[in-house]
Amino acid sequence: MYCKRCGAKNEETNHVCSKCGALLGDFPLPQEMPQDPESESLPQTVYSPESYPAPEPYQYPVTMRTYLIPAILVTLFCCIPFGIPAIIHASIARSKFAEGNFDEAFNRVKKARFWVWMGFGTGLAFLVLYSLTGLWEY
Repeated sequence: MYCKRCGAKNEETNHVCSKCGALLGDFPLPQEMPQDPESESLPQTVYSPESYPAPEPYQYPVTMRTYLIPAILVTLFCCIPFGIPAIIHASIARSKFAEGNFDEAFNRVKKARFWVWMGFGTGLAFLVLYSLTGLWEY
């Protein structure tokens, strides 16, 4: 396909001339290249970035740490009474986040984080006391 404005050869799939930027699809295409491109009246339509809207920016999904995995680990390895409320609050936070209720999800995440750290701290305190008292020798 040849450009009507400058006579440059372009691929058939091009919509814009690769040399001068003129739109190719709006005009009837010549069957052969013109002998003297300057002698013909050429259209003055030129590609401009303002005429084509910019694509929408990609929206990354927003995520929130719900402390579900730490809650499960605290329940299994540290302290069950503190791990169970942490799991409950973390799972409710996940469902509230999926519903789009971000304020309630954030409040539940704060509660889950509190219970995770309470369970971890309690388990660590018992481990330290157990080690210091030497109960493992009896």
